[in-house]
Amino acid sequence: PYIGDVALGKLPPAMIQRMYNNLMEDKELSPKTIKNIHGVLHRALNQAQLLGYIRVNPTGAVTLPRIEKAEIHPLDEEGLAKFLEAIRDDPYGLVYFVDLFTGLRQGEILGLTWDCVDFENGTLLINKQHSKRKGSKVYEFSSLKNDKPRLLSPANGVMEALKKQQCIQESWAKAAGDVWDN
Repeated sequence: PYIGDVALGKLPPAMIQRMYNNLMEDKELSPKTIKNIHGVLHRALNQAQLLGYIRVNPTGAVTLPRIEKAEIHPLDEEGLAKFLEAIRDDPYGLVYFVDLFTGLRQGEILGLTWDCVDFENGTLLINKQHSKRKGSKVYEFSSLKNDKPRLLSPANGVMEALKKQQCIQESWAKAAGDVWDN
């Protein structure tokens, strides 16, 4: 609605700038969202320039809002105790617990398999992630975001929780018999 009724060749940078400013002020969009909108518009207008519809891409003259990283506030002892109590009976409690003490990304923690857990040495090998394939509903293992495996030595409590989970899974496999598919 901000620029839709303007002819492509008559779209000035000032109008695009006003659009970004209005989206931040009126719609309360974040600077990151404005940057994403800018990226789409910039690529579209680049294509229009390549095709000869415009001589200059007007998005090159606008100023994007500064993206400020939020300050991280780690849990204090009281917050930690409350969190641990809240996840105690949660079906995903182990995932939250391991994440809390390792800082793994979601895909990394979901990609953690038993062959990557070394109980003897107390280490976790982070070498893959489990995530949804782009444009699909199918989940798959894939390489890490930066393709750099790493070895973690988490707290003993994490290794104990994982050992307990491994025993639970072994009992599930035994109960399921031939239909067990890990």
